[in-house]
Amino acid sequence: MDAENQKILGHGRGIHVCQGQIWSQHGIDNGDGDGGICYPYYPSREHYLKPAQGTADFIDCVCLDGWTCDFLAARRNGFQGGFNSRLGVGPIETVVKLGVVPGRKEMMDTVAMHFDQGHALNGFGWVTAIWEVSIGHDEDLTYWLQAVQTRCRIHRC
Repeated sequence: MDAENQKILGHGRGIHVCQGQIWSQHGIDNGDGDGGICYPYYPSREHYLKPAQGTADFIDCVCLDGWTCDFLAARRNGFQGGFNSRLGVGPIETVVKLGVVPGRKEMMDTVAMHFDQGHALNGFGWVTAIWEVSIGHDEDLTYWLQAVQTRCRIHRC
């Protein structure tokens, strides 16, 4: 979502958070998210992939990544070398590529990476998943949401 549209959301529509980019798109879908970052940020008026550089450059709409990935897989360029840079919480890539048991394990390992180490390093953790994770994967999405809920109950996250 370009900077102008995020500006309209934040300053004109009262919407202050959006899934505005997908950094894991690098080398996939014509590279429409190349250069994005996976951490929440306030975008620059200059470009949606650039964090604001001060109050004059600030758009009041937190830009979230749309797809939490396994950082090791995300280092790859698209499908280069037989990898998929988008392996992570999304069953479309993860369960289809790896199979149900290892795919779901990868989904939860990705959650753990962000909730455990991410929380330890940053004092908070988050995982994002865009709506398309549910397309044709109702059972995987249900499994993932229930597993995250159980995990949070046990770990008090």
